[in-house]
Amino acid sequence: MKSLKSILALSFLFLTATSSLVCSDGLERKDLNEDVVKTVVVSPNGAANFKTIQEAIDYIPSGNSNWIKIILSPGIYNEKIVIPKEKQKIIMQGNSASEVTIQYNDAGLSNSSGPITVNAEYFVAINITFKNCVINVKGVTSKGVVKGGGMLPGFITAQGRENEKETSGFVFKNCVINGDGMASLGRAYRGYSRVVFYETNIANIIVPQGWDAWDYKGQEDKFTYAEVNCIGEGANKSGRVMWEKNLSAQEIDFLIEPKTFIDEDGWMGSLPSSLVSLLSPSSIF
Repeated sequence: MKSLKSILALSFLFLTATSSLVCSDGLERKDLNEDVVKTVVVSPNGAANFKTIQEAIDYIPSGNSNWIKIILSPGIYNEKIVIPKEKQKIIMQGNSASEVTIQYNDAGLSNSSGPITVNAEYFVAINITFKNCVINVKGVTSKGVVKGGGMLPGFITAQGRENEKETSGFVFKNCVINGDGMASLGRAYRGYSRVVFYETNIANIIVPQGWDAWDYKGQEDKFTYAEVNCIGEGANKSGRVMWEKNLSAQEIDFLIEPKTFIDEDGWMGSLPSSLVSLLSPSSIF
C-alpha cells in the first residue's frame, strides 16, 4: 500500500454511533498564502464560489501541479468527498475546527467509508472536524482531540501497513481521547499495522486489552502497537494484550520526529514555505 504524502488535522476510525476527531494547530489563513496560486471558497449556504466541497475538488484540473487552497466557511458539510490521485497539492482549510465539520453517515470497516477519501498525494487539511470517518494516510497527528460516543465498541484506528518495508503508520502525539462509548485503540487493517500513542491523555473508554488483531490473529508479532508516556484512566496498561510493543528510545524518537518519519523522503520541502516552518518539530511539538 503506497503511503500518501499528506498532512491532515486528523486520521482515525472510531466505529461508534457518533464519533469525531478534532485537531487545530492554530493556523490562520494568512499562514498559507505563500506559493498558493489560487484560492476558492466553499459555503454550505451557497454564498461563495461553491456550495459543496466536492464541487470545489471537481473544479481543480487533473494533473494539477500548483498549490490550490479551498477555504471552508463555517458550517456542517454533509457530503461524501473523493479526492482522486490526479488532483494533488490541495490545501483544505477551515477557520477553526470548532466551526467546520465534514460528516457523512456511512462509517464502516473499509477505507472508503466516512465523509472523505484521499487518493492524492500532497494534501493538507487544517482546522476541520471530520466526523464518522476513515482516513488511511501516513502521518503524525499532533495536539488533537478524539471524541466518540455510542452503544457498540469501536476502533480508534485501523492502520493498513502491508509489509515491514512500508513506511506508513499513525502517530498520535499530545492528543486527547474521550467519549461515552468503549473502543479499542486500534485494529489491524493489514498484517504490519503500526500505531503509536505518545504522551496522550486517554479517558476511561478503552477496552482493557487495548488492541485487536482482527483478521491477523497469530501474526501479532508483526504489528507495531505502542503507548508511550500516556496519562488518564484509559492509559492503564495492566490488561493490555501481551503483544503490545515496548519501543526503544531510538524507535520512539524516529516515529515522533517529522524529519525522520513523516518527512523521511523530504517531500515536505514542496509545501508552501510558511507551512513548512509551522510544521517543524520546534513549532508543533
